[in-house]
Amino acid sequence: MKNHKCRNIIGPQVRKLRYAKGWSQEKFADELQMHGLNVRRCGVIRIESQEMWVGDFEMLIIAEVLGVDVQELFPRFSRREPLYSSIKRILSGQVKTLMSPDAILAAETERLTASLKEIP
Repeated sequence: MKNHKCRNIIGPQVRKLRYAKGWSQEKFADELQMHGLNVRRCGVIRIESQEMWVGDFEMLIIAEVLGVDVQELFPRFSRREPLYSSIKRILSGQVKTLMSPDAILAAETERLTASLKEIP
């Protein structure tokens, strides 16, 4: 299997919702086009396989076409762990800058302290 970067986190839910409507990828692409989103079957495949980045306005159209709220496109996250941890796990380390709030604060404090030391 080809290793690829995850460019969206809504793909698996889009696939499930499309399938629940009994639509083929071609039918879904047709519906998206009728709502103003210029996408073909290959684009639907890339969205569902998480290979294609999906913008906010595209999510709005996808949700409208599927007849769901936008939040239903996103995976359910466990409330037992911080959101950044869930996203980091989903992305499997692909995002190097995703840090815990404590780590961000510590890094920023260190950066500011270093810059203050440079002031004469």
